[in-house]
Amino acid sequence: MAAPLDPAAGLARAFAEYSLLPDLLALVETGVGPPPSWGRLLGRVGFTIDHIEDDELPDGENLASIMADDAWRISQWLELVTSDGLTDAGRSVAAVADVAGGERTETVWRPAQDTLAAQLRECYRGEGEISIVDLVQEGANLLAQPDDVWAAYCPGLLLVEFEALIFLAQSNPQSATALAAELAGHRVNAMRGIDPPSPDEPDLLHRFVHADAVSDYYEEQLPGHTDDSVLTLTAAQATVMLFVFCGLLAVPMPHSPVQFLVVPE
Repeated sequence: MAAPLDPAAGLARAFAEYSLLPDLLALVETGVGPPPSWGRLLGRVGFTIDHIEDDELPDGENLASIMADDAWRISQWLELVTSDGLTDAGRSVAAVADVAGGERTETVWRPAQDTLAAQLRECYRGEGEISIVDLVQEGANLLAQPDDVWAAYCPGLLLVEFEALIFLAQSNPQSATALAAELAGHRVNAMRGIDPPSPDEPDLLHRFVHADAVSDYYEEQLPGHTDDSVLTLTAAQATVMLFVFCGLLAVPMPHSPVQFLVVPE
């Protein structure tokens, strides 16, 4: 695996415009650094920054070039590109660029998304080669049918739980594995001292209460499980977006202000 520096910082740091990966990879001629055309393409067509926290916006005058550098980092880590240029996996993803944007149907996208999913499974690993894909999917499945009344409002992996799992996987895989098995118990602990949900209040309010309490619990009661100075919230969200893009995770309530992650059926 061509792992970059500081793997605990997350697979993606800011780039999340994964629908442009084929177009970027199609411009690769050598495997030495992102070609200048990447920054020009991103500057011309644009890219999402909605997931970037205000205080985590990357420093630098040319944000398109910063995003291009991050896209290159991701492409190297997932072995889409090496020092020799595109790999077979990279060419599989780049093949989507042969189809005009408006004609890129689900059928056109599926081989590329399957390739990205396979590369994530193979290349995105933590200390001791622990599979991060298996880890987060195990956690999401464990929470899919919770016994706890509060956890039932968010029956899937919350962002703070995803963040903790991928952060621990890079430094303490034993703790990461233990956390995946203990997620439900931590949900219960997070709600201690909070009154049971009222049937007279909307479900969305209960989701907010539960998600906020779980986030506070990880920050206050589980020191060492997350570290915003290493793995930023922006990086965690950008990495989640790649998992969702290639079908390894799904967001069952995409328009809800409180989201959680499940394993697609």
